[in-house]
Formats: sequence, structure tokens, C-alpha cells
Amino acid sequence: MIFRNVILTCCMIGICLHTYAQFGMSARYATNDFGYWSEVVEGINGGSLWDNNMELAIDYNFRRPLDQRVEFFIEGRYLSNSTALISPGGNESVYNFNGFGLGVNTNVYFLDFNGDCDCPTFGKEGGLLKKGLYLQFNAAASYWNKEATFLANTNDSSVLIDVGVGIGLDIGISNLLTISPIASVNYYPIATWEGFALEQGILNRSNPNSDTSISMLKFGIRIGLHPDFIKERRVLNRRR
Repeated sequence: MIFRNVILTCCMIGICLHTYAQFGMSARYATNDFGYWSEVVEGINGGSLWDNNMELAIDYNFRRPLDQRVEFFIEGRYLSNSTALISPGGNESVYNFNGFGLGVNTNVYFLDFNGDCDCPTFGKEGGLLKKGLYLQFNAAASYWNKEATFLANTNDSSVLIDVGVGIGLDIGISNLLTISPIASVNYYPIATWEGFALEQGILNRSNPNSDTSISMLKFGIRIGLHPDFIKERRVLNRRR
């Protein structure tokens, strides 16, 4: 599974390079609150469920028909985690999940909203904060597979929707490379794990499908590449 994901990621990067697109790769660390699912696990084992995890993503920045500095990104992401706990009775519980998501990120450069020059951050005039600080709004759909081993083995898959907001800073290293630290909060209004609490030995008639909400606080870094800008500069130079 991991090898397949690496191959697919490399293929996506190769396609982006071939077409001279603007694309990026991100790594994020997330601290999580899984709501009711965490309450169930803490009640059984006294430990926390999936407190944190790493997330990897690749995105494509497509051209926009706007005069303002608003950037749109299509992003694919992968996240996973595993928690192993020992109950007071000495029984081991293992909880795993992995998810694949596809979403849209919108970056609004609010300090330089009307200062567009159709070039990477490094090529824009002004100070670092003015030309690089942005608010990000994102929405995504993810396919999650969840697995638990305790009194019984449970396996459930579902599609989750999340929305988020964040703040980041583009640091232009060159016209080819941009580094962007970002912090964001994401919220999943509803996630279902059918029969999870019941199969863990807890009968909850008011929540038989173990519905919960999920919140994540993420800190990450994005590496953005702009090979299309280099190509355009070469074309202009040839015309001169």
C-alpha cells in the first residue's frame, strides 16, 4: 500500500513537471480531538485516541481569471495513525485509520489584495509580510478506513467532509521555489463509525452508530515549485 502511494505521488509530480504547472508538496503535523470516539476509548483503556498524526499532500495551482491576489489549489492528501493501548485488565487494544482526501484550498493575500503581477512571490515588490502573508480557506472530502481490535475486530469505511481556515506566509527563495509555513484549524462536522461503541462493549442507544465530530489543529510546511514561470521567461527572452 505504501509503495503504491509513493509510485502514484511520483507520477503526479512527473505530470506536473512535464506540463510546467505550478505545484507544491506539504507535510503537516496535526493535534486531534475525536470527540465521542475518544470518550469511548478513554472509558475502556484510560488512554487517548489518535492524539496526533502526520499528513502528506500534493497540490496543483491553476491559473485564475481574477485581477486580485487570490490563489486556488487542488490538493490530494494522505493521513494515517495507529494507537495501541493496554486496558486495566491487561488487554491490548489497537486502533488504526488511514485516509485519502481531495480538496480545494483558496489563499487570499489580504495585505496585497490588488497587487498582482502574475509571478511567484519572489518576483513581487514589497516587504515579506505584505507580499507573502495570506489567509487560507479549504474544504475537502476524504475516504477513511478505520479499524479497531479489542473485544471484537471492527472495520468501517466512510466518506468525511471537512472545512478549515488557516494563516500562512510565502517565503520566496527564488522565482522557482517558495517555502510556506502555515497553521490551520480543520473541522469535520460528522463522522460515523458504525457499531463502534457497541462492539467495544458500550451500549449507547442514543448514538448507536457512534457519530462524532472531529477537530484538528495543523502546523505544516509547503514547498512550492514554479517551473512554468521559468518557461515563460525563456519564451520572452527568445522573442527579444
